[in-house]
Amino acid sequence: MDVRPWVKNVCREEAERWAMPGGAVCVSVTDPGSVPARLPRFDGVLRLSFSDWDPARGAPERVLGHSGPIVEFASDHAKRLAAFLAESRGKNMVVHCEAGVSRSAAIVEAVVASFPEYEDAGGVRFTNPYVRAHAVRALEAP
Repeated sequence: MDVRPWVKNVCREEAERWAMPGGAVCVSVTDPGSVPARLPRFDGVLRLSFSDWDPARGAPERVLGHSGPIVEFASDHAKRLAAFLAESRGKNMVVHCEAGVSRSAAIVEAVVASFPEYEDAGGVRFTNPYVRAHAVRALEAP
C-alpha cells in the first residue's frame, strides 16, 4: 500500500507546538509586522507575510482585526510558494496562519487541487477565496 504525502492547515500555536513524528515542511503565514513563528521541528520552512484580506470583501478598514496597512497576497508570494512547493513536493506539509482557517486553508486547497498525490489531512476552513485563486494559478503555471 502506497503512503501518500499529506497537507494540513493549522493555527500558529499548533504549528509552534508541532511534534508529529515522520518529518514535514511548513508554510508559515503571518500577519504583516508580526513576530515570525517559532518552527524548529520542521525540515524546511517558507515564511510569508500578508494580510487575511480579499478585495471582494470590501475596504481594508472593514477587515476584522485590521491594524495597519493591508499587504495583499501578491505575485511575489505566489512565486515563492510555487518554488517552495516544487522543491518540497512529496513531503508532508503543514500550513499555518494566525487562526489556521483562512489563508492556510486557501493554500492547502490549492496544493490539493494542483498536486493530486497529496491527501488532505483536514482542518477547519473558512477559505480566503482571493488567496486560493492566486495560489492555484501560481501552482498551475509552467
